[in-house]
Amino acid sequence: MFKKVSGQNTVSSQQISKPGVGSIGSHSVTIGKNPPLRLDKIKGASIPFQGFLKATKITRSNIAVEQNTTATLKELSKHSPDPKLLLAHLKSYQTSMNRLVNFQARQGHMDQLAKEAFGEGLKGLSNTELAASYQSIISKEIALLKLALEIEVGNDPFNVAAADALSNLYVLEAAIINEVVLRTVMHEARDAVTDDKDMSARNLHTMTVKAALGDIHSGKATEVSEAKLKDMLFTGIEPREIGDVLRNSELTMNLNVNALFKDEKLIDMDERWQNIFHINEDTREQLKGKEYTTFRDSVERNAFPSLDVEDLHPDERPTYAAINTRRGMDGQAANYGGVIFVLKKEVAKRSTYTLNDTFKAVPMNVTKDKINAFYDMLAAIPEEKVPAGFREDLRNEESLLRKSLDGMFQTIEANGKMGKALPIVSFPDIEDILVKYTAVAKNDKGMQDADIEAFNHLAKTALFETFKDPDAMKKIVATYDTLENLLPFTDELDGAKLARMAISAKTGENTPVKLGDSYFEAQIHGGFIPKRDVAEIRFQITEFTDRKKNNDIDIDRLGQLVKFAKENGIPMTAIIANDDREKEYTDILEGIGIEVISSKTYDFEHGKANNHDFKVGKEMRQTHPSVAKLKEEANKLIENDDMLLERLETLFKEELKDITDEELRAIGMDARHKIPLGGAALAKVRNNFSATIMKALRKAETTNEIVNADTLINDLLREAAGEMLATKFDLMNEVAKLEFDAPDHRVAFGAWVMNAGDLNRDEMRTIYLGTIQFKNVLKDAAGDQRKLLSGFAGFYFKFYADLHVARPKKKMDDRDWTYSNYERVASVTTSMLAATDRDTLVALRAFLTSKETQDFVGFAAMQMQKAEDVDPFLRAEVLGVALFLDKIEKYVDKALGTGVEGGGVLANIVSKKGHFEGDTEATRQLLAQRFPKFEDEYSTKYPRGIHS
Repeated sequence: MFKKVSGQNTVSSQQISKPGVGSIGSHSVTIGKNPPLRLDKIKGASIPFQGFLKATKITRSNIAVEQNTTATLKELSKHSPDPKLLLAHLKSYQTSMNRLVNFQARQGHMDQLAKEAFGEGLKGLSNTELAASYQSIISKEIALLKLALEIEVGNDPFNVAAADALSNLYVLEAAIINEVVLRTVMHEARDAVTDDKDMSARNLHTMTVKAALGDIHSGKATEVSEAKLKDMLFTGIEPREIGDVLRNSELTMNLNVNALFKDEKLIDMDERWQNIFHINEDTREQLKGKEYTTFRDSVERNAFPSLDVEDLHPDERPTYAAINTRRGMDGQAANYGGVIFVLKKEVAKRSTYTLNDTFKAVPMNVTKDKINAFYDMLAAIPEEKVPAGFREDLRNEESLLRKSLDGMFQTIEANGKMGKALPIVSFPDIEDILVKYTAVAKNDKGMQDADIEAFNHLAKTALFETFKDPDAMKKIVATYDTLENLLPFTDELDGAKLARMAISAKTGENTPVKLGDSYFEAQIHGGFIPKRDVAEIRFQITEFTDRKKNNDIDIDRLGQLVKFAKENGIPMTAIIANDDREKEYTDILEGIGIEVISSKTYDFEHGKANNHDFKVGKEMRQTHPSVAKLKEEANKLIENDDMLLERLETLFKEELKDITDEELRAIGMDARHKIPLGGAALAKVRNNFSATIMKALRKAETTNEIVNADTLINDLLREAAGEMLATKFDLMNEVAKLEFDAPDHRVAFGAWVMNAGDLNRDEMRTIYLGTIQFKNVLKDAAGDQRKLLSGFAGFYFKFYADLHVARPKKKMDDRDWTYSNYERVASVTTSMLAATDRDTLVALRAFLTSKETQDFVGFAAMQMQKAEDVDPFLRAEVLGVALFLDKIEKYVDKALGTGVEGGGVLANIVSKKGHFEGDTEATRQLLAQRFPKFEDEYSTKYPRGIHS
């Protein structure tokens, strides 16, 4: 009937404790935050009075059996079952069943009778309730309850109530699993769902399979998470407790108010929420495009294999929400809208979870065979859906497109990750690699915005379908009860934030956490119905105001939502920005029964809640005085650059002894310090030191140990600055060998080298050669507008190629890195010229603000109206030249002190993306000369005298 623990002696709570789950004491068990539950004195629930006649006793015992099996199952289907009520109903069930057996009204083994009784009761559960019951019965809390009962029976074999409860829990688990199997094997049948507000058998299959897999993977996930916590020096906290923080956080859905209204009427909030597949099916129109839904369909079928069937109905698709770890009144994803639905805990129980949205969470696996298959899938995209020249370049291994794609895969192989599961976010986005085929085609009649988006989704679908890793996917989807399984996939910073959040929860502080680029997405299964599923509604008042109507509140719309909320007992809160109309808005809203909070008050309270220090718990507040000294000294260095440089100079004095003040001045350094660090380089050292000192402080405060502040700071400074200084010394020696036109040029260039945060020798030399090329363009053109423009175009192309030779591991299409280096050349060259060649800079600014240059930049900013046979990479380079000219203007203005707020002339042209005036013959001739394939198209679309 039960599993006996051999030789088990009386245990104490200190002997068996599972943080985040509970503990087992002497004849008791504590589960979660519930009070200790006595196992030697299990009390039953109320049952009907037996009566006096045998027939009456049998009838009432049958009723009691049915009532208590139903109550047991209903308790299990809650998001957090009460173990005391669970045992009470199980005891009353057993009492009534014993009476029936004694009256010979039921016959058979008790386990068989329990199986029949629970089996009958399970038939009355909806699929949603069954999914929740399954998650509960295999949860760690019920596992702890079983263990406690086993120990109790081992200690006291005569505790019949505990023995019966243990036996019935095992029978109940088997019955639930059996019912799940019975229903899910029918998932091919459409009539498996009898209630359109219930989840389908396929959704039930998804929930139970993910719950089972989560239970299987929890051991390894916990082991990885514990190691991460140990490495981050967090003590006294367990992964399960961090999972509890996520479970105790709100589940929120952010919406734009227009999503709630159709023809100015509130949509039916008692109906299942429509997803994009509903809309496409109902309207026969492809909202967001067919290609987008193809990609989403592919992702969802991979994440939830039970949905990978031909006759999948839109009702069976998940709806999406997010865990509000930041505890914001405005929800977790305010960018999606200012109406916030806070969902009921029951919804959280029927959701699955991933770190990041399902588009980004999918693991990929690259092999050489799959690479070839990927190219084949790209080549199979219909010709009318791809940019001109795409297929030819895809077949040509010498094309820049193929080199970029091949380089992506070579990097994965070089890093030893070939054939291993990788998160999709570790791949260069296919849009980045193909950007030059799409970004410049926006005004082409064959590649409009919608066509570009469609192509990108088709390309990403090819990437996903080829490299997806279904086996790895099984490990990264959690359920409500296994949320801590996602912790191994967080980065160190977000992991530390969540750990701190869990520690603060233990002390009652409940500090909110704003994660970095990550968040926890919830996929709701079984549909979303606002009337049933929403616990609270919050909204930004701006969602119900209209700028065109004097920012007055739209009382009609708001009134409809208020009526719905009041009828269904859903509380509403308005968030009002702190402006001149706050009191007026408040009076109106409170007059119709809406609670109001100002964003000013909210921001203050939220900021105050975030303002916590290094300490990790009330029980850890008493630290050794040496820790306070360490904190004080470290903060001084972090906050004062001069002090930091002086400390570094003292620390590295042996390495610096041969460096003279003259050498330092030659590279633009202040001779007060002999440390060649400044700007971004010094900031990087400071940030590295700050991160490691915080880790040391956390450890010291947690363990209450004595620390030697001077020794520890010196060690951490060496670690933070050593590699950077070695690089700077090397670069400084190189600067001394370079040739410059004037001493001031060397000083300007050296100062830049000293301040650059991420710089190797080859990249520095590339920038140096770039400044020479830049100055030669100015010298050779000698004021010739056409020659200057052509010269800068030639410089751009050569510099672009040289950069990627200098930094081969950088992505060819890493635009931020590339443009930052254009800025470096513009900045360094103009600062070099500012002191010695001011007239040259004045002439350069005249060129940059000339009509001819404006025409060229404006033309490029319009994305280059193109002919079908033009190389897309060439179009991108034309736009790149324009952007580079814009960078030059920015730094010329800075050097001359002529900049204007909002950028110069070119910056304004580029920002307008399409406006330019003038149609000079010189511009047309230059474009025809430099880019001959554009001439016919340009002449057709922009005949002389017609401007855009």
